[in-house]
Amino acid sequence: MTFYSKEEIAWQWTASLPSVAAYIRSFAHDFHDAQDILQDVSMAVVRKYADYDQNKPFVAWAIGIARNELLAYRRRKSVYRQFFDDESFEKIGEAFAAAEDDMDPVLEALQQCMKKASGKSKGLLQLRYIEDLRYEDIAKALKVSVGSIKVGMHRLRAALRNCVERRMNNARSVP
Repeated sequence: MTFYSKEEIAWQWTASLPSVAAYIRSFAHDFHDAQDILQDVSMAVVRKYADYDQNKPFVAWAIGIARNELLAYRRRKSVYRQFFDDESFEKIGEAFAAAEDDMDPVLEALQQCMKKASGKSKGLLQLRYIEDLRYEDIAKALKVSVGSIKVGMHRLRAALRNCVERRMNNARSVP
């Protein structure tokens, strides 16, 4: 059995989360229902991660799981049957996955830039995005002010954005 790190799963899931959430919201219009389904999808992603084929786009795989969770939800609630048939679920899922293919180079550049982050920056990213701590909690843990955490995160995001833009520009200029 192959084991994967929590960080690997978290990076993949975090990168795909906006697309998966948008896909779910396109069917489940009630905020609480959409949140419940998204939570079910995130748990299923962690449980089934060993089945993920690393040669295929993660977001398409995650949207497939979301589709299954939406279908199960639809059967339980039977409320969305009147609006969407199974073919609609398939077509919308394919559209979301195809749109994500355009993001693959950007996400790859972001991952490379994040790998280059220094110790403090990497620690801050870990606390904020892997451990999902709020600024107040990070400040308390590091014994600094909330303002310094906000400034640090702002600078870190700007540096990551600049790094991604440089990598994307370099990739475009290479024939």
